[in-house]
Amino acid sequence: MSASTALLTAALVLALADEPGIPLVIRGVVRGPDGVPVSGASLHVFHTDARGWYTPTKVMDEPHARLAGRVSADADGRFEIRTIRPGPYPVTEETPENRRIPQHVHFEVSASGCAFRRFQLVFADDPRMTP
Repeated sequence: MSASTALLTAALVLALADEPGIPLVIRGVVRGPDGVPVSGASLHVFHTDARGWYTPTKVMDEPHARLAGRVSADADGRFEIRTIRPGPYPVTEETPENRRIPQHVHFEVSASGCAFRRFQLVFADDPRMTP
C-alpha cells in the first residue's frame, strides 16, 4: 500500500456521536521549519463544548477541559481529530471581554528537534472574527 492510500492511524476522537454540537473533522500535517512532515509529532488538542464551557461546572477551566486529548502524527506527519465545533465563550458580568474572543480549538504541538508550538484554529465564518 502506498503512503497516499495508507490508512490514517493518527486519529483522535474528542466528541462521541451523542455530543451536542456541529460535528467537526480536522485533518492536517505537522511540518517542521523546513516544510518536511514530522513523523510522530505529539499534539495536545482541547476546546469548549457547544455551550462554550470547558468543563460541566466551569466556563474557563482550560487545564481540565472535558473535550481534550492527545494524538501522535503518523509516519507522514498526518493526523485527524473528530469532534464538534466549539461554542463561543459565554459573556458574563465577570467576563465581558469574552464577547471579542472567536470560537477556537487549542493545539499544543511538540516534536523531537522542533520548537514547542501553541496555536489556535479559528473559523472564518465566526461572527466574532475581525479583520
